[in-house]
Amino acid sequence: LFYSSFAKYVAITENSPTIEVASWKIQVNGNSILDDETLINIITLQPNGESKTTDGKLAPGQTGYFDIIINPEGTDVAIEYTITIDNTNLPEAIAFTNYEILEENISEDFGTDYTIVGEINLTDNTKQLTASEMKTIRVNWEWQDNDSNIIPIGTETYEILVMVSTQQKIDIN
Repeated sequence: LFYSSFAKYVAITENSPTIEVASWKIQVNGNSILDDETLINIITLQPNGESKTTDGKLAPGQTGYFDIIINPEGTDVAIEYTITIDNTNLPEAIAFTNYEILEENISEDFGTDYTIVGEINLTDNTKQLTASEMKTIRVNWEWQDNDSNIIPIGTETYEILVMVSTQQKIDIN
């Protein structure tokens, strides 16, 4: 006996994969950077200790700080940030001395420029960044009180330009 069989099976399938774009929801001091390119009046200079001036005013001999809080909650990618402080509008007597990253217990002196560079990494590639990955960068300042740094008394107002740039962190292997 001789048996022979032939069979032809054909299967055709189509698939339309979906690609989901990563979320980008960065906030600086509680303000979304997506809403506006320029965030005005989001930084408040705080004096250290008991202030000897009225609220919102500074005077020679004071020290203090301001905070820049970068909140990546809801973001799906690791980020890099650069903070640049422009002090060209300030009198020489007012100086930024150092900065701290409070969540990491890091303190660094400023060099010749006032630039801070850092990153916020994903701790788990299956989850978005959360508020627990937030970075608080504290910039410390002092107004030197000496005879060579005399500033006119009056209604002087000085503007400090703080630029915060964020971008997706891309590791190239």
